[in-house]
Amino acid sequence: MTITGWEPPSVVDVRHTGRVVRGTGSFQVRERDGGSTFVWVETLELPLGALGRLSWPLVKPAFVAGVRLSLRRFARYAESRAR
Repeated sequence: MTITGWEPPSVVDVRHTGRVVRGTGSFQVRERDGGSTFVWVETLELPLGALGRLSWPLVKPAFVAGVRLSLRRFARYAESRAR
């Protein structure tokens, strides 16, 4: 992953350069009443070209489950680091 933009303290833009995960992403922390919200936006290029696009409906549920698990773990980590 390469950082392509940085607006301290709240925005980081990235380019995914791996063999499987490629595309762009943006991570933002936004203030809200009594705390903050973490916004994670990704535009990913599916691997394997047309085969990847055709198989996406089958792969999507596992992908979504993996992202949700990652977000829960990140939330626990962030909460443990809260001041």
